[in-house]
Amino acid sequence: MLCPLWKRSSGTSCGGHELYVDAQYHRYYKITLEEAKASVEGIIQRHTDPKVGPVSCTYCKWCRHTLTCSALLDFDKDMKYDLNKPEELAAALLKTKGIRAWCDAVEKAAKEHLGDGKPLDGWRLQTRKGRESLDATEAWRKLGQRIGTDRFFSACTLNLNKLREVWEKDYTEDLPVENLITRAKDSIALVESKENESKSNEPK
Repeated sequence: MLCPLWKRSSGTSCGGHELYVDAQYHRYYKITLEEAKASVEGIIQRHTDPKVGPVSCTYCKWCRHTLTCSALLDFDKDMKYDLNKPEELAAALLKTKGIRAWCDAVEKAAKEHLGDGKPLDGWRLQTRKGRESLDATEAWRKLGQRIGTDRFFSACTLNLNKLREVWEKDYTEDLPVENLITRAKDSIALVESKENESKSNEPK
């Protein structure tokens, strides 16, 4: 069933943004009503067809069947990839998504098992201290005059995104200290393309 509001509207297509704030990355999707209908009906058809088995994809980590899904449990049967061939390397990388989801599900089940007080041979739970935090303003009020400004700020870190946000509420110019900001080396992450996500949902 497609969105009734879309059917009643005069628009023939719909667009949307998928935002990843931490990675500073986004995807834009645009789909027509005909494309959406074909996609949804195809998913329903595959889901109700007893001859079509599940296929691992990037969304496996959110599925409640991760521990028992046949698409994830067969990872030890088809692991012969030639990583020097781009097409096989891409296929192997996609396979790791499902394997990782299964591994995470196993670890979660083990934690719940041990958390219930049940024994698990060779394993135990270990508590790690949570991250501590302190309101900077309140800390300054209580400690600033006692240890001095320089020593107090030597123990502080600054949230640059928050600072820019506060600055831009009152000023249109760039932050005057931009030239003083140092940046760590950029990290590189593997991000699936929209086309790859579509292929991963296709039946084998």
